[in-house]
Amino acid sequence: MSAKGRRRRRGAWARALIAACAVVAAGSLGQGAERPPVSPRQEVGAPPDYHRWTRVTKGAIQGKGHDGLWVHLYMNPAGEAAFRGQRFPFPPGTVLVKESFESLRGRPAGPGPIFLMRKEPPGYAPEDGDWHWAMYGADRQLIVEGRGDRVRACVLCHQRAASRDYVYTLP
Repeated sequence: MSAKGRRRRRGAWARALIAACAVVAAGSLGQGAERPPVSPRQEVGAPPDYHRWTRVTKGAIQGKGHDGLWVHLYMNPAGEAAFRGQRFPFPPGTVLVKESFESLRGRPAGPGPIFLMRKEPPGYAPEDGDWHWAMYGADRQLIVEGRGDRVRACVLCHQRAASRDYVYTLP
């Protein structure tokens, strides 16, 4: 597949993810369920200094999720001890940044989306491990972020790693 075709495919994937989140969110309106208020834009922002954090992956690895993109995973100091000792849940304030890259001939190529998880205090989103989720384009423009139904696609995938506090990559 050409680079242009891959970009078109990734764009279609991102649009589908956003549409799915919107459909799920719209379907949940008016169901009477009590939920903590969610700000329409609680932007986490991709931390500009995350390259200074611990890089959890030794080199770029091709992920099984996230459309098979190549990734580096970074963790801020707040979560390092829990990560190294595999003590879960992670403490509030832990931030994981998954920096992705397009695949070209089976190798990492140009920049892809940035995925972020930030651990919040207990009670923030207990059904989702109290994580705040975000996805940014390669240009660092916000695509989707939040908790619960707003990021249901992220949560549904990561629920399979609930015993590791929703994190797949471990030391």
